[in-house]
Amino acid sequence: MAVVPEVAAFAAAYGPSRQHPDYRAALAEPERVLAEPELFDGLPDLLKALFRNEAHPFFVEAASSGGYRLRIVLHVLPGMDADAAAAELLPARLLDGVEIRIHERRGAAHGSPLDHPAYLQLTDSLRRRTGVEPERIGPYLLARYANDARFFRLHGIAAYGFTPFQFLAVDSMTVAGPNEKIALPAFIDGVDLYRQVVLDLLDLAPGNRLTAVSAGGVPETAR
Repeated sequence: MAVVPEVAAFAAAYGPSRQHPDYRAALAEPERVLAEPELFDGLPDLLKALFRNEAHPFFVEAASSGGYRLRIVLHVLPGMDADAAAAELLPARLLDGVEIRIHERRGAAHGSPLDHPAYLQLTDSLRRRTGVEPERIGPYLLARYANDARFFRLHGIAAYGFTPFQFLAVDSMTVAGPNEKIALPAFIDGVDLYRQVVLDLLDLAPGNRLTAVSAGGVPETAR
């Protein structure tokens, strides 16, 4: 386990928004999570994923060439070596007689800088247009998920996830599910905010490839 710089930045911004005292304590002093097992054990799985590399198996399925296969996705912390993580999470002693094929190893091993002009413009635009306090705006990190930002970062392009939609906590329980939805006023207001923020970014960088903004998250330093 480790506290990488991207997680430390996330914890400082995200921690004050949590109500549960254990979550606030862990995010206020993330190094304590490494030193106090009971604090780590009390965290939900998504917060545990901020401090460790993880292997997530999917369903066993029949292979077209015969036999069976199991897809395993590795979620590796920013800056960590993917091969070392694979060796730790899938040691050879557990895989005797099993053929391993790595189908994809893509994505940058770091987050995008928080002093980048595009990130500063994005957060400034949100403050001016929503009145949200600075400490409630990113950087956030997607744990156990990934978006297209990792491909832009791989090529040296700063990329920041962003969602303009404000929705109720109960709506977050259906995200990525068959009944995913948000309230209509939140959607309409979000579309207008997205338009305004994009125009602000265009004023910052007319005619050049300054940044990539994806509609898959909040301002973040992601994998």
